[in-house]
Amino acid sequence: MEGATFGIFVPVYWENRVKRFVDSFIKHSPGSKFKLHFVHNCYEKSEFGNRIDERGSRTVEEIESINRFLYSLSSIPELNDPVIILRDNVGEDFGANHHGYNRFKGEYEYIFFINELYMILEEGWLKKFEDCYIENTDVAATSSAVCKGIKFEYCLRGTSWGARDSFLQKMTWPQPTCREDCETQEMELVWPQVKAMGYKAAQVGNGTNLLNYYYDNGEAYTLFTGTPDHGVKV
Repeated sequence: MEGATFGIFVPVYWENRVKRFVDSFIKHSPGSKFKLHFVHNCYEKSEFGNRIDERGSRTVEEIESINRFLYSLSSIPELNDPVIILRDNVGEDFGANHHGYNRFKGEYEYIFFINELYMILEEGWLKKFEDCYIENTDVAATSSAVCKGIKFEYCLRGTSWGARDSFLQKMTWPQPTCREDCETQEMELVWPQVKAMGYKAAQVGNGTNLLNYYYDNGEAYTLFTGTPDHGVKV
């Protein structure tokens, strides 16, 4: 999109979560030019094999309410007329990110994927990611939390990560089709390819200061054991 430096992609599934995310986004200006894309995993079929949490499947009324909310966001200046994408819920969050990115590949300098469970906490948060790329030409991908991996030494937290579009265009990214694919891609997709191409990944912030993951009861996610200190590149 013309004039935007970052394409931001937000997978959507639960209304209370996306409303909370939007409220926090409005209150804290990103500080960089952006275009938001809300990718609603709207259409659900049993054969998709998705994991449904303790709240169970959404009703038709709930889904329609989410869509009304998303389309109402064009009236909020701070959100810069976001793009709304409705899709089959194939591959859950990573599926939504994969779908949204491939529709807009090549249109932004940087891409940022952020889960609706996040809340933005600090003014100018996105500018800090932009500054990291500008100041570190060897950094191809970033996250708010770079964590110890399982199969590989590190992983980028799959609920808030991004990359240079030039890197993503070279990265092998199979379409995720189930929850297992999502979990595998969070652990194994990005960092090994960053390293294989001779780049580094970087954590921006200390894990909780710029943005953070909040459960439905308001409790903040605080498990960052083994997370590198702010500024460390791996």
